[in-house]
Amino acid sequence: MKRLFAVALLSMIGMSSAGAETPREALAAARSHLDALASYHLHLEDGTEPTDIDYTLPDRLRITKPGSVGIIVGGGVYLNVGGAGWTPGGVNTTLGVLMVTLAEDRLINFTDDDEIADQGDETLDGVSMHKYEIRTPLNGIFLTRVVWVGAKDGLPHRVERNGGTTSLTATYSKFNQGFGIEVPANMQPGTQP
Repeated sequence: MKRLFAVALLSMIGMSSAGAETPREALAAARSHLDALASYHLHLEDGTEPTDIDYTLPDRLRITKPGSVGIIVGGGVYLNVGGAGWTPGGVNTTLGVLMVTLAEDRLINFTDDDEIADQGDETLDGVSMHKYEIRTPLNGIFLTRVVWVGAKDGLPHRVERNGGTTSLTATYSKFNQGFGIEVPANMQPGTQP
């Protein structure tokens, strides 16, 4: 009986090890979970001014910075700077780059050349997380991103990026919430190439 129990236990251990995800697979799964969402909130801190982004996929954004709000709906850009009221923003390359960055989620994106390491378990804001580090070779140095993935939901909750020109902390939250991002009243829907 002891032998049968030991064989069953070894079999279970072997099965769980064989099914375990590599750090690369775990991050790919987290990215896939993020891509499957209808919406999420992103809070960015880069040492200058905080930025809050409500993002409803695929093409609705509300970007809030101290003293200004920008809205993108489809290709239309609308700005409210200093509470002066809404104006059409026209072609805004910065917001266009932001849209591409969110669509491709470059904070979590990685290539075969990137090194990905398991950083273990940690609690973040009272939630159990698993940490991964992505190291991207960049002009003789490494751009590093540490990604916190929720143990229960498999979603990224925080990314800390260091290296390059600035450091950045991105915090993901409010998954699948309705943000009600619409063209501001009295504005015509616009398009942007």
